[in-house]
Amino acid sequence: MATQTKAEASRYYQLYNSARYYLFLIFALAVVNCFYCLSDGYFVLAPYESTVLLGIGLGMSAEAGSMVFYVIAAVLCVVVAVPYLLGGIFSKKHWGWMLACTILYGLDFGVLLLDAFAGGLDQIVYFLLDLLFHGVCLALMIVTIVKCRVAPENPAKLAAEAAQASDPTVETVSVNEDGTYTADAFGTRQLTLTRKKSFVGCAVAFNITVNGGTVAELKKGGEVQTVSVPAGAFRLGGLLKNGVCSYIDIPAGVEDLSYEVSLHMGALTNDFVFRKL
Repeated sequence: MATQTKAEASRYYQLYNSARYYLFLIFALAVVNCFYCLSDGYFVLAPYESTVLLGIGLGMSAEAGSMVFYVIAAVLCVVVAVPYLLGGIFSKKHWGWMLACTILYGLDFGVLLLDAFAGGLDQIVYFLLDLLFHGVCLALMIVTIVKCRVAPENPAKLAAEAAQASDPTVETVSVNEDGTYTADAFGTRQLTLTRKKSFVGCAVAFNITVNGGTVAELKKGGEVQTVSVPAGAFRLGGLLKNGVCSYIDIPAGVEDLSYEVSLHMGALTNDFVFRKL
């Protein structure tokens, strides 16, 4: 079904974006650790090799009574983390960057495992949080690689599909079996939207779209809005600023259009849920 294909494309795009945000976070935490390590702490999600470099530099500076060694170590730490920054930027259009960063982070995780298990049980317990956070992040990146590999052009292509799937300037659109869209006769009907009262997503606004164009913004739980929508078949969607988007296809001829809108947050992806009232 064309609808299922489009929905899968949207999910892949969300998953891919989540992995890209992790790459930016890995780089940012490595930079922050350059200062945080001075207070004898560090963020575990940063590359392990960069943290080791900072530890070595801190020890050498303490022995020499000069911060020169630590400054050198901090510079090397940032250099080690730069590939993740580049991966976060260029993986938007080039899938190979995501693959390269996944391999690099996998090697980093391997070094962490060797270091942890080399010291016995006490060392494993000491590195438990490091292993947990690194493992979860690496798992997300691997899942992204495996699932999104079905469409190597995914980042730009899937983003374009979400924007180009329908033309918001056309009043009514029908979904054809081959995934194309056909303009129908003009006309409108009323759609009533109710935002579900829920703690999940309470701080963000829900942008509601019809055929790709925004028609309403639900800012708080319990808010109700009624909007005019095409009389023919159309695509009803929800959109967040971070790229989370979900949609359903509404057929022509249905007059009682009342939906409750809520946000479902999963471990890897988030989705809007439209429940007919």
